[in-house]
Amino acid sequence: MSLEDFTVLVDKMGSALKVMTIAPSMEYPIEYSRMKLLQSKGITVSIGHDRNASEEQILGALRLGTSSDPLHVTHIFNVQGFHHRDMGIANFTVLSEFPDLVEYHGLVEPTIEVVGDLLHVHPLVIQLILKVKNWRNIAFITDSFLEPDASSSVSYGGRELEVSHQSNGCCPRVVLKGTKTIAGSCTTMLSMFQYLIRIFKVPIERAAAMCATNPAQEENWKFLIKATDVALESY
Repeated sequence: MSLEDFTVLVDKMGSALKVMTIAPSMEYPIEYSRMKLLQSKGITVSIGHDRNASEEQILGALRLGTSSDPLHVTHIFNVQGFHHRDMGIANFTVLSEFPDLVEYHGLVEPTIEVVGDLLHVHPLVIQLILKVKNWRNIAFITDSFLEPDASSSVSYGGRELEVSHQSNGCCPRVVLKGTKTIAGSCTTMLSMFQYLIRIFKVPIERAAAMCATNPAQEENWKFLIKATDVALESY
């Protein structure tokens, strides 16, 4: 899509558009022009859905972030690379601090979102995120769209989806019918809030921030930010 067509699309969405995910490897050849356009319109730029982005491409995107307008990361660890030598999006964005090397000077820590249903991201990896990332920059989100009932099914995008239960009875998932391919989950935000407190021993006020205030800030939902801040002050 040309920058001109992209501009028309963004303008038609108007104030309803709060955040958009763009793959760094797709932006690199056009000097991140679509990302820059979104920033100029006050729309949160999120990077993700990119297993092929190189270190150079990711760094170029991250350098667009500022302290007042940091980049965001769409469902960290899902549909993005992480490796001990070949750096992917998750390598750069799970950290709160970067090594003191020239290539990393001036980088602003991005905010991230985590599908915290214990299915999309393993509990050990969620624990890692909570240990190495500033909690103020973590937003927990859900990928739930079906009730956790074995009989639940839905047709979506021309594909049949159904609920699948694990042998341990935990974390029912939505899969492509007849397969084990994950298409979603059945976990609510309330359940993830409870996981943070019960499993990961996160203080209740931080769990509330990561499930409500932080996501609201990242998507510029000012009315929700105010409501959750008031609730936390009253706690």
